[in-house]
Amino acid sequence: MADAKKETHSPTAGSSISAHREAAKWIVASAAAVGALLVAGLEFADIGRLAALRDWLWVWFLAGLGATLVGLYYIYGVIEAGAAVMAGQSLSLSDLLVSELEAEQSAMKRGAELDESGRIPVASVAAEDPLLGRLYDARESLFRGTSARSPGGLHDLFLATHEGLRTLDRGAAAHVDGLAYQPDAEGRAELRRYLHHLESLEAGLIGYAAMIGSRGSYDTLRRRLRNSAGVVVVVIAIVAVASSHGVDVDDVAEPTAVVVYPVGTGGGDICFGEADGRSGWVMPGSWERPVVVMEPTIDCPAESASVDTDDYVLIPD
Repeated sequence: MADAKKETHSPTAGSSISAHREAAKWIVASAAAVGALLVAGLEFADIGRLAALRDWLWVWFLAGLGATLVGLYYIYGVIEAGAAVMAGQSLSLSDLLVSELEAEQSAMKRGAELDESGRIPVASVAAEDPLLGRLYDARESLFRGTSARSPGGLHDLFLATHEGLRTLDRGAAAHVDGLAYQPDAEGRAELRRYLHHLESLEAGLIGYAAMIGSRGSYDTLRRRLRNSAGVVVVVIAIVAVASSHGVDVDDVAEPTAVVVYPVGTGGGDICFGEADGRSGWVMPGSWERPVVVMEPTIDCPAESASVDTDDYVLIPD
């Protein structure tokens, strides 16, 4: 209590905060892994090669790319919320006093009237700051054994107790929190015990406030995780459907009808892979250089060749 900037958490609050951080650590790691798999899956599916194609194939390119970006956005939201839980919120009595002062000033601007003791009513202050509202709701346990009903009241009692000890040292009786203390050994010991009680209340107050903040951050993380789960499943489905518009020759067990499109300027043969696509049959073989048999046209005879998939895309016919 002697140092208003001192940070301390009660054992119960500390264990709760540690549990939230441990859970958040695993959630963030899992979300990062899903994001990495999503990016890797997009590259493996080769969605980008559909962008070089014509007509409706643009739809699948945009669907795959857009779905991936949406999925990564939701995953980022989970990671951001998890990082907030792991980082925690640094709190001290000074922080609570500043928050209470700002809430009182805000309440006064809104027209709140002073109570009989000359202070802003607790309900008006709580309406300005939800954290203070939670502290006020638990004031019977947080400020037990004292007349304090707020962080500011607890701090005032602390200052009054220190002043009371100085009064006792001067040989005069001291009055603290409605009680009289005599300037003898017993009076000093009793007032010091009361000071230690105030310090323990401070520790409990800061710990309880930190636990509320950690729980709020963890609840935000859980909401984002629930919202992201369904979105990521839909994203994976869209990417899978988009990627199905290309042929992976390694999975072809029998000749499969395809349309061959050149990609960019790589496909230079005007017959083998015309700009508008040319029908053919792909044979089982290597994905890097599959063998394709082209159907004859008026200008181009039937032919077969090993296709470089960096130059051509094979679309199921």
